[in-house]
Amino acid sequence: ARCAVDQLFVAGHRRIGILGGDFDKSYTSHQRFLGCEQSFSEHGAVLDVEHCYEKARFSFGSACRAMKRLIGKFPDVTAVFAMSDVMAIGAIRALRDLGYRVPEDVSVVGFDNYLYPGFPDLKITSYEINTKAMVKVALEKALKQIRGAASGKNMEIVSGQLVPKESV
Repeated sequence: ARCAVDQLFVAGHRRIGILGGDFDKSYTSHQRFLGCEQSFSEHGAVLDVEHCYEKARFSFGSACRAMKRLIGKFPDVTAVFAMSDVMAIGAIRALRDLGYRVPEDVSVVGFDNYLYPGFPDLKITSYEINTKAMVKVALEKALKQIRGAASGKNMEIVSGQLVPKESV
């Protein structure tokens, strides 16, 4: 999330909105929120949750509604980080419904770099997790648990990269 939001700052954006899950209830949303906060801080900005963060479920419809709420309270937003590509697609749909152009009016960055065959015209800039490394870590942990040699450490950080496309 930090890398994705960094990309928006590097592209010149300062009015950045975030679409994400309930970071008080979801570990994944909380970790991605912390990455957003870190990026804002590193770029001398403050992430004002009341103004620029809108909670949504990780679904198209929920993100579409959340984007419309975000525009209602933050109409001069120039960029949005969505905590999943499904949310990014919902955000883009809402922006288009409201007459905004992506990326000319509002840039959008997602998370997952998942290809959605039903949306061939949406080439979303997205953060891609190294799934091979993630699967390797998961298998190693499962095998250690089966053998009874599991460590107390449950979380691993897996690398990834930003995949620039057409939405920024």
